[in-house]
Amino acid sequence: KKTLESVRYEQLPKLQPVSSSGTLQRGYGVYFKLKATDRTWLEGEKLFRLTLRVPVSWRADYLRITGQAIGVKRGLVRQLDERVVCGRVDSLVTMHLVGDVEARRAADWMIDRRRQLVSAASQQHSDIDRRRYPTVFHKVGAAFDVVDPAIASDWLPRLLNTPAGQFHSALPNRLPVDVRVAALDYLEAKNDLHQLALARHVVAKPVAPAESAEDKFTSAARVSANAETASVAVSQ
Repeated sequence: KKTLESVRYEQLPKLQPVSSSGTLQRGYGVYFKLKATDRTWLEGEKLFRLTLRVPVSWRADYLRITGQAIGVKRGLVRQLDERVVCGRVDSLVTMHLVGDVEARRAADWMIDRRRQLVSAASQQHSDIDRRRYPTVFHKVGAAFDVVDPAIASDWLPRLLNTPAGQFHSALPNRLPVDVRVAALDYLEAKNDLHQLALARHVVAKPVAPAESAEDKFTSAARVSANAETASVAVSQ
């Protein structure tokens, strides 16, 4: 007589993260929202696809990508839970029309000037920190939190993400000369690239994928959230 004993294991199917997407800024921006559950997680690379509608005369422009992780700080009871920002990253991705050599050079030049600015700010970090409080008055005022520093602590990310053509208010006057020159070069390159998208004063606008071949204004681009220094080519 034989006695058999078997154990059966059932594995739950893999699920995709709960996600949602839509437009913002009156249709000139998009968002992708991911949420983890008990059976899913957010680690690893994620691919997002964005379709843009641009005019026939469009040549180049840039996208600003912002990633933000939001967590929940648990309270004694559920009603006291608090949503907190755990991390945030901002980056720019340049785009240009395939085959447009001048537009590609403008896109690459802007990325190069961005690198130079970040490098100059890093090398002059100590000098910039000293210039934040140039006088005794600034130092005493800062100790009592009644005087703002001459150079804000977040001046670099604010400058990097300043819209084209609006940079004068974002450029601190007390920056070291080398850093200030690098900043002006970057902002000029950024403005020059943006001008290639304004031949008809139309900004690249996200739309649903074209349903017919008659919509010749639709172009598609695939971008990565880690493509801070990458140029993304799009086909008209």
